[in-house]
Amino acid sequence: EIKEIYFTSTPSGQTGLRVSLTFLATLKVLNTKIKIYHLNTLLLQAGKNKCISLLTIDSRESKYYAAIYEEKKCLLETQIISQETLKNLTKDFPDFSLMKDYQNVNFLTNFQELKSEFILLHDVEEIDY
Repeated sequence: EIKEIYFTSTPSGQTGLRVSLTFLATLKVLNTKIKIYHLNTLLLQAGKNKCISLLTIDSRESKYYAAIYEEKKCLLETQIISQETLKNLTKDFPDFSLMKDYQNVNFLTNFQELKSEFILLHDVEEIDY
């Protein structure tokens, strides 16, 4: 029996996100006792690292979802940035590593370190997408 679901997302209207939300909403209807927890995908990618967390939006790699984290603390909220803005951010945060598109991410370790950061949702409509 499923008791809890941990879910991540980035702000967007992507089909995958809509499908996931529909799945979660259906599970919640079938079993109102299921607890659904949410976290920003960029934070899951960052973990406890001091980094600029990026997800590529387009195949030309000209735009990214980006956020900056240090020890789980968000220093720059999720936003869409260009390559030029990324260059400026790497200059402004020279000691921060770049974590991009889940490369070299240990999801299990990051999940365990961030489990307490997930937010319990009472309704899937609470997700900002």
